[in-house]
Parts: sequence; structure tokens; C-alpha cells
Amino acid sequence: LELNTTLAAGSPYLNFQQAGTRRAYIQLHNTDNNLKLASEYGKISLFTGDSNNEQERLTVTSSGNVGIGTTAPSSKLHIAGSDSNLVKIQSSNGEADIFYSSGISGGADWQVGTGYPSAAGGAGSFFFYQGSATKLAITTDGDATFAGNVDLGDSLNISMSAGSAGQLQVKGAGYTGAIALDGDAMHIYHN
Repeated sequence: LELNTTLAAGSPYLNFQQAGTRRAYIQLHNTDNNLKLASEYGKISLFTGDSNNEQERLTVTSSGNVGIGTTAPSSKLHIAGSDSNLVKIQSSNGEADIFYSSGISGGADWQVGTGYPSAAGGAGSFFFYQGSATKLAITTDGDATFAGNVDLGDSLNISMSAGSAGQLQVKGAGYTGAIALDGDAMHIYHN
């Protein structure tokens, strides 16, 4: 099957009709060389499988919602499945981020992702980045670094394994303090 046009500005297309009414079509746009797949009365679905046992894998509804693993997506991107790893983001340059944009004037844009070697927290760290700085970095060891104040609300609970000593460090420009707890007493230090 070949669709061809002899017109220099032509955009060939294939119509799918039912009872004389066009229901869908495939068209090559002459102006931008893009292929257009259109459903005029419903959704577009992609099926895969074998031996007449095809399953609907990807759905685009008439309102523009995209579903993977669901035939009725309820948001712009809806991913469903029984696997605990539904989404994997991987980059070959050592940093894999998700970028969130508010899309409004004066709104804040955020990045969330994994760190590269020179990032705050180092290689493999998980970070929240906004503006021109890392706001929170969590290292692979579980250490967390915050930029700015941290409001803990009414209480702060620090848990440790039985028999181990724990301490809360407070660092500032040129000084370090700590509150330490061992099996016998609580100690306050200042350097």
C-alpha cells in the first residue's frame, strides 16, 4: 500500500470511514513533514501480544490523557501496573533528573534527581534543586544536608540502634556544637 501525491504542496492521507463518515485518518503534513494519526470519535490505542491475545498497552484519550497499563487514564500521564518499579529514569551522563515547572509568572521551578560527582551530596546522592542551588541533598549513606532553615514542628525524634551512641550536630560559620546521648547521660558540646 502506497499513498502518493504528485502535488508539491500535497499532504497525502489515508481515511478510515464508517457508514460514509470519516472516523480516523493518517496524514503526512507537507509543511513540517510530521506524521499525524487522528481519531475523531474516540481514543487511540496501541496493542501488543501474540496469537490473537493482544493487550492494550498505551492509550491516548480524546481529552489528551495518556495511559500506560490503563485503558482509562485519569490524568495527563497515568501509569498503572503490578510491578513496584513503574517508572525508570536513566541518564548516561551520571545525573538523572525530573524537572517540575509551575508554568506561571513568578512560580518556582524545581528539579529532583540523582547527583553527579561534583553535586552537593556527591555521586549517587538524591537532591532537590531550585533556582541556582541545591535545597536538600541525601547521600547514599543516608546523611542529609539542608540549605536554609528546617522547621520541625512540635518535636524531633532521633532513633538509633540499641546500645549505640547518638548525637545531633549543629554547625555554623566557624563553630560546631553537638548534643550527644549515650547509655549514661546526655552531653552538650561546643567547639
